[in-house]
Amino acid sequence: ENYLHPRLGALLATGTDTTEDVELSTREREVVRLIAAGYTNPEIAEQLEVAERTVKTYRARAIEKLGFSSRAEITAYVRRIGLVD
Repeated sequence: ENYLHPRLGALLATGTDTTEDVELSTREREVVRLIAAGYTNPEIAEQLEVAERTVKTYRARAIEKLGFSSRAEITAYVRRIGLVD
């Protein structure tokens, strides 16, 4: 069976985006874009030339601001707002 997070299900059902007013920093946007592209934290750290802990911090801040709890939600968000290359 497939699982759909309740928040994502509500978004799909209502078409209401509760993340529209969220302001991510440039680095947070870059990190969530790379997460959605399938990169791991160590790969993102190498690509951005920062420590893996720094990547985790940016990811945590973005997740908190957006109210997400998973990489799947990040991926759906990135695709929805058009950050995917």
